[in-house]
Amino acid sequence: MEVLPKFISIIAFFYIFQFILFVNSTNITNKIIIITPTYKRITRYPDIIRLANTLQHLSEIHWIIIEDGHKKSSGVERILNNTNIPFTYIASKTPSGIPKRGWWQRDKALDLLISSKSKFIKPNQKGIVYFADDDNSYDLRLFNNYIRNVKKIGVWAVAFSSSPIEAPIVKNGKVVGFQSYYAPNRKFAMDMASFAISLDLFISKPNVRFTMDPSKYSQSPEPILLTGLGIEREDLEPFGYNSKIKEVFVYHTKTKNPIPSFSKRKNHTNFGFDIEFP
Repeated sequence: MEVLPKFISIIAFFYIFQFILFVNSTNITNKIIIITPTYKRITRYPDIIRLANTLQHLSEIHWIIIEDGHKKSSGVERILNNTNIPFTYIASKTPSGIPKRGWWQRDKALDLLISSKSKFIKPNQKGIVYFADDDNSYDLRLFNNYIRNVKKIGVWAVAFSSSPIEAPIVKNGKVVGFQSYYAPNRKFAMDMASFAISLDLFISKPNVRFTMDPSKYSQSPEPILLTGLGIEREDLEPFGYNSKIKEVFVYHTKTKNPIPSFSKRKNHTNFGFDIEFP
């Protein structure tokens, strides 16, 4: 008679264990993949430090940094190693003829991400890709409230791009246009910092890249990517448009050269300290 209660206990334990596994599998936090092109300049170290100080407050992220050069910067790598951020740092010099605005570096990050998805994303986990310049300013809520909740492609306001504010115009929860000083009637009047895309969409179109069509090198990179991915305006998921106070969570800032006369000097000395001269 004692066997039956033990058998029932084993069966109950089995189903409880399966239920726990199910709950855990359905509650996996979306992973944010942050792609950051970078290049040597005198303000690069403080820019990377500032961005790292923001990202260190986030969980479930992976930061891919791509150096526009033939080799990685030992200084940048040291800064990254001193953080607790999961990161991948690679170097890939922009080939001749390709725009030197981070296009090539973003493509190399996508190559790595698509070919090695399992290294970045857990089984059953959803990945969201965000292109973050190393000198922009980011509110943590951009990542936790917006990017983390993107289904296909999320969009939001960004400050200090081609206009003081660029933002989607939203009616009945749908994007119907864009607020922008520069060509507001464009299909995608958007800055790179103003959207994030599901990794699944990149996986479904594995050959789409910024540099895939040389005839479009005179255009902005954003519509090249979005059009290549087959995104339509009705696909855009707006964030932050219905808040009581419409806050901006990302600013397209640029760090000013602290001493412009540096660039006029032929010979520089760092007095033994590690800083990057142009």
